Amino acid sequence: MTATGRSDGGAWDEEADLVIVGAGDAGLAAAIESRDAGKSAIVFEKLGSVKSTSSAMAGGAFAFAGTDYQRQHGVQDTNEQFFQDLIKVGKGKNCEPLVKVFLNEQLDTYNWLTALGVKWDRLSRAAGGSVPRGHHTDPLLHVQLLQQAAEKRGAKIVFKTKVTELITDNGKRVIGACAKSGERAWRVKARKGVVLATGGFGYDKERMAAIGPGFDKVKVIVSPGHTGDGHKMAEMLGGRFRHMEPDYLKPTVGVHVSSRSHTTNLLAFWDGAIIVNKLGARFVNESLENRSLGTATLSQPDQIVFEIFDQQVYDRMQTGEGRRAGKPVVDRMIKAETIAELASKIGIPLEALNKTIDRYNDGVAKGRDPDFGRTHLTQAGGAMTAISTPPFYAFETSPWMPGTYGGIAVDEEMHVLDNAGIIPGLYAAGEIVGGFHGAGYHIGSALAKALVFGRIAGRNCAAGR
Repeated sequence: MTATGRSDGGAWDEEADLVIVGAGDAGLAAAIESRDAGKSAIVFEKLGSVKSTSSAMAGGAFAFAGTDYQRQHGVQDTNEQFFQDLIKVGKGKNCEPLVKVFLNEQLDTYNWLTALGVKWDRLSRAAGGSVPRGHHTDPLLHVQLLQQAAEKRGAKIVFKTKVTELITDNGKRVIGACAKSGERAWRVKARKGVVLATGGFGYDKERMAAIGPGFDKVKVIVSPGHTGDGHKMAEMLGGRFRHMEPDYLKPTVGVHVSSRSHTTNLLAFWDGAIIVNKLGARFVNESLENRSLGTATLSQPDQIVFEIFDQQVYDRMQTGEGRRAGKPVVDRMIKAETIAELASKIGIPLEALNKTIDRYNDGVAKGRDPDFGRTHLTQAGGAMTAISTPPFYAFETSPWMPGTYGGIAVDEEMHVLDNAGIIPGLYAAGEIVGGFHGAGYHIGSALAKALVFGRIAGRNCAAGR
């Protein structure tokens, strides 16, 4: 997929210091940094607007530590706490140099984002965090603010244009890219380098099927642009990958089986729900981080499970750490005055469901469930409550992939790596980068990582480092 371009510019249709592929958080952050460094940038986005990017489709939670917003809410947090949480939830399999470079930049990136006009509307403590550090904002508005900031600084953003290949010189340095929009195809010279910010590969069915059994059946709720374009281009240049095995590329759970939208994502288990399969049996400790729950669901009958909870949990969801039950979620909840009625409505054997709930409630009374060792609501804590207060609820869900957390190997400066070292002139940032999360997922770290790594890539590419 590589071609050789002329360095004198005679064969180029356009030139810029940086060519950036992808207009989500990582790509736009790179564009802003390049312009602040006095370098020109052109951003190619194959979809029609930033509204279609996964950054705009995400839940809108950014994990940051030590912020003024945390202090306003009485929360004390440090990089050391954040580091310990990231490593714990990643089961110690994170690429620590990437975690450390992220932590060195994360607070500055929070301040940078706030200065750009992002407004924070709440703070949450969710799976993976020992303290509340999920800074929530409107997911679409924050991407639009980044677009406005990049364009105001003079970055050129071209939509409905796909980058099809990277161009190298005879020394194998990346010096440009080929782009195609409709009938037009042109070659763009990148005087400083190319930044790949193309997101994940959720819609690359061949690569998904190669991960492991069941992954080809997992719902994918990401931007339709996540077809692994950047992965393929880097791979053709010898780029290597990190964490592409099943242990790292785990689905999560919470989206209704009838939906392909984040708006029907219910995380009632954060607030005390249990998860049962179609046979009415629990099969996992519901306080684990989301990706461990999703992975456990892969092996359940038809990959369909139910979150089961009562009015206490429902009330807690409205003010607690879990996904607030908006109308699309409420419309898909099954509600009943008795467990017998609930079991009938969802087609689960009543005897099995009663046995499961009674055994769980007995464990709550004793402080620890006897089957899976649950002692609290999430990894962040919180006291369990019995499922005993009518009405009762069920929410049908199955594994889904909100992102692919394995990807291209990079160093701390975001250079793409091959087996010999760096690929000159090629950088990557955002979801396309593998190794940061390890074998788990700290809620809010994906969006924060995209911005931090995008800024680093844009800054280093602009400087020619």
